[in-house]
Amino acid sequence: MKKAMESLQDLIEEAKTRTIYWALCIFAVSYFLTHTSKAMLMNIPIAVLLVSGLRILFNKVEFRWKVHNARPLSYLSHLEKKQSSPNDSRLSTVPPPSKWKRNINSPAVEAAMQDFIKKLLQDFVVNLWYSDITPDKEVPELIHAIIMDVLGEVSGRVKEVNLVELLTRDVVDLIGEHLDLFRRNQAAIGVDVMGTLSSEKRDERLKHHLLVSKELHPALISSECEYKVLQRLMSGLLAVVLRPREAQCPLVRCIARELLTCLVMEPIMNFASPVREDNIAQGIRWIQDVIWPDGTFFRPLSTRTELECQENERFQLTMRQQGQSSVSKPGTFEEQLEASRRARDVEKIIFNGAPATLVSLIGQKQYRRCARDVYYFLQSTVCLKQLAYGLLELLLLSVFPELREVVLDIHKTMHVEPV
Repeated sequence: MKKAMESLQDLIEEAKTRTIYWALCIFAVSYFLTHTSKAMLMNIPIAVLLVSGLRILFNKVEFRWKVHNARPLSYLSHLEKKQSSPNDSRLSTVPPPSKWKRNINSPAVEAAMQDFIKKLLQDFVVNLWYSDITPDKEVPELIHAIIMDVLGEVSGRVKEVNLVELLTRDVVDLIGEHLDLFRRNQAAIGVDVMGTLSSEKRDERLKHHLLVSKELHPALISSECEYKVLQRLMSGLLAVVLRPREAQCPLVRCIARELLTCLVMEPIMNFASPVREDNIAQGIRWIQDVIWPDGTFFRPLSTRTELECQENERFQLTMRQQGQSSVSKPGTFEEQLEASRRARDVEKIIFNGAPATLVSLIGQKQYRRCARDVYYFLQSTVCLKQLAYGLLELLLLSVFPELREVVLDIHKTMHVEPV
């Protein structure tokens, strides 16, 4: 402001000086002309002086008519002088040299990752819609380069993580904290009341108590909140793993964020949505096959018949043939009936089928209490999703510690007051 006032004051002073100069010149000429004679002969010397002065001036200075342009200069005419070079980097689509191989540093893993990403792009980009638009291959190659750079960055960071501590300490502590949280809310609701409620009613009660105590994860408030939480987490993740050129492009960030949020993370988090008891039964059988392939995992129930044991053996054989898949859905009507029967046996297996050594080690009463809590915990969508988002945040912060402020801000700004 002070500088502007000084400029204005200088302008006023310059105007005063020029006004005084012109006034003096005009006065001098007027005064000179009043002293000329009325006789023509007396004015000849003055005329000679004026003509001589003009002659000298014309010899020193060139005067000519101003030529007007037939076409006024426009902004495009100005840009015409700035020609683009054929070697301009903006005209090239060749990606910069990639560094992802240096981060992975394993030829076998590199080849497997490249082959997997190429097949994904071929199936979901090239064959699905891109080949119908153009035969050009630059876009799939650029997408492939971006994905491989992201995977390389993630691989380099994962190598720096202490996986032993993460899995045996941090993850175990997190699961224990969520089980304790469930027990506190179960005690507030009432253990006997929880046993009489359906899964949906239990989830409603648990969600209400968690919301009142402000311990409910922001993503579980509503489906819209869940989308916003995943969106913000993926935005922070992409800001870290993308190359600077892509990270500074809003369009690339937006498309990558929505693809990662809607096509990758939402389906993964939905695995924690209503878990059917037949899936739990299949998961238990899968764990049995992996840990004790030829041994006894659960103590056989006294009520089971020889026919049921044979059916169980056939089921285990089928699971092995399916590549030990724990989420396969029965197809035929008979298989669905079998899954329903096994679903009814899950609670019996957990409460009555544990190894006698384990039960005697911790005590019958304590085991039944723990088994009941674990069973109800696994039946609760709210508890499972709460645990799933806790694990997601733990993994993100372990690999990308710079996202801590983003996670804290999500928990701080997205909580709502209970009604």
